[in-house]
Amino acid sequence: MSVVEDVRQTLQDFIAPELRELKIRMDHLEKSVEDRRQEMQAGFSKIDQKFEKVEQRFEKIDERFEKIDQRFENIDQRFDKIDRRFDIDRRFDKIEEYFSTDRRFAPH
Repeated sequence: MSVVEDVRQTLQDFIAPELRELKIRMDHLEKSVEDRRQEMQAGFSKIDQKFEKVEQRFEKIDERFEKIDQRFENIDQRFDKIDRRFDIDRRFDKIEEYFSTDRRFAPH
C-alpha cells in the first residue's frame, strides 16, 4: 500500500464511524424537533378551537345586544309618538309657566 492509501484508510476507519454516529444523532434530533413541532401544532390547534368558541359566544352576545338595542329603539319611537300625540312638551311648558307666574308657588 502506498502512503496515500494508508492515510485514506486511516481516515475512513476513524471518520466513517464518527460520521455514522453523527448521522444517527442528527436523525434523532430531527425526529425530536418534528415531534415537538407536532405537539406545538396540536396545542395551537386546541387554542384556535377555544378562540373560535369564545368568538362564537361573543357573536351570540352581540346579537342579543343588537336585539335589545332594537327593542329600545322601538320603545323610543313609541314614546315619541305618544309625545307628539298628546303634545307633552307644550303641556309641560304651560304647567311650568303657571307655577312660575302664580305667586302662591313662588319661592319666598
